[in-house]
Amino acid sequence: MGVLRDWEVGQLSRADDHIAMAERHVAKQRLIVARLRADDLVAHDAESLLGTMERTLEAYLEHRQNIVATIARIDAGHP
Repeated sequence: MGVLRDWEVGQLSRADDHIAMAERHVAKQRLIVARLRADDLVAHDAESLLGTMERTLEAYLEHRQNIVATIARIDAGHP
């Protein structure tokens, strides 16, 4: 149980790092889109990239929830 839990905790730490990085990238991309729109420039590609980045962040968050659920099952004695 200890080795598996330790591995999952490591996965959780990596997931948190990925989420933090993705949130920074999404925030920067939102600024880019806003600036393009403010300057009346075509923002289609920037908006498309933002959508992809937001979906990736959602996947990271879902993956994190799965890891947390796995740790909870291990802690409850049900790996």
